[in-house]
Amino acid sequence: MFDNRPPFSLFSLSPPPQSGQLNEYTERKEMSADVVCMSLAKVQPGEQRSRLVSVGLVDNTVCIISLDPSNCLQPLSMQALPAQPESLCIVEMGGVEKEDELGVKGTVGFLYLNIGLQVRFLSCDVLRQGLKRGSFSCLFTD
Repeated sequence: MFDNRPPFSLFSLSPPPQSGQLNEYTERKEMSADVVCMSLAKVQPGEQRSRLVSVGLVDNTVCIISLDPSNCLQPLSMQALPAQPESLCIVEMGGVEKEDELGVKGTVGFLYLNIGLQVRFLSCDVLRQGLKRGSFSCLFTD
């Protein structure tokens, strides 16, 4: 069976002094179905890139993919939905000020994934974020 679906590609803008240069990563992620929507998580203070992307697929699923350089484009979690996703939005709420192991202060909260479905329904799921840098465990809840 021939599959003509293009792979998921990652692009980034270079940091200063070469600001504005578009870089394409050589690694690709084959998706199980066509991508219909996506959302990037907020870039954390002191970081230059988001660590998560949520991807909505035409087969009624949402996949959370790592953008961390140590495991870039690795799937972290997947959820089946009752209808096709139409929009996604990752937001951080309920923050508490914390200090990490390096003494850097910042706000740590819960990441919420809002999923808009084609059937005019909004699902809100919690992505649990670890306190250590780079450690995310994703758990979808109803």
